[in-house]
Amino acid sequence: MAKPKQKLKTVQVSMRMEPSIKEVADRVAKIEHRNFSNLIEKLVLDHGKTLGIEPDNKVSRSAKNEAETT
Repeated sequence: MAKPKQKLKTVQVSMRMEPSIKEVADRVAKIEHRNFSNLIEKLVLDHGKTLGIEPDNKVSRSAKNEAETT
């Protein structure tokens, strides 16, 4: 018998931003068929990936090597 999936834990995040930036984010989210929270999550994960940072505080080898050489 398969194990039931564990429910992922989430944290609540509160932030302030200019209304015009929120409007842009809402429009982008609507175009991409996402909600606001999911859009922010995607943007953070994508940017983290470009920096070599993976979820669960895992850092890729390339980012680790760059940090060691600086």
